[in-house]
Amino acid sequence: MVHQIKLLCTAPVVAYFGANFLSVLVGCALWFGVKGEHAVWCGFVGLISTYSCGMAINTLYLSKGWHRMATTLGKPFGGSFPLEILSVSGT
Repeated sequence: MVHQIKLLCTAPVVAYFGANFLSVLVGCALWFGVKGEHAVWCGFVGLISTYSCGMAINTLYLSKGWHRMATTLGKPFGGSFPLEILSVSGT
């Protein structure tokens, strides 16, 4: 994780953690906070919508940080963006 922060800055890493953990918190809050027969449905909608928004923000940050990562690794711009991220996260 420290390597990813050095490579991509803090924003995409924090956005990823926020998307995962905040979506669970919002989903649980809606599931257990809403009274009535629609509580489960509200929880799932809150979970999916919060996660989708968080991952969209994460994708925005990653697309901005792609040039920095490519120059840091010494690789030319191009290639497969998801495969490059996976290969960096494994190191």
